[in-house]
Amino acid sequence: MDRRITGRVVRGAGRGRPMGFPTANLAVESPADLPPDGVYFGRFALNGWSAVALVSIGTNPTFGAGTRTAEAYVLDRDEDMYGGTAEVEIITLIRWQERFASVEALVDAMRTDERLARRLAGGETVPGLPWSPR
Repeated sequence: MDRRITGRVVRGAGRGRPMGFPTANLAVESPADLPPDGVYFGRFALNGWSAVALVSIGTNPTFGAGTRTAEAYVLDRDEDMYGGTAEVEIITLIRWQERFASVEALVDAMRTDERLARRLAGGETVPGLPWSPR
């Protein structure tokens, strides 16, 4: 599996921002080449800067599974990224994709994902994560 995803940042469904997790949705050439569906810790690069990110690959099953997408929540950055070409490095799987019973349960899981990402960004070893390509 290639650990890098490249794609143009496009508008998505617009659900992330109201939940407190604005995402950069990536238009990738071949969704079949994406890693397995899940939430990953990674690095997001665009226009000469890079930052830690949570990367969601999948069909957003909590909202009624749709098209397979790749989207990144870039920690501590919230700016207009539309139209730019981003490169995302996948580092570690935090959890597999799952369907949550409510949006509130999904937001709780995303907060946990963010805490784990911050620990990983700080160089902490987090035991029990399902997968790492390192």
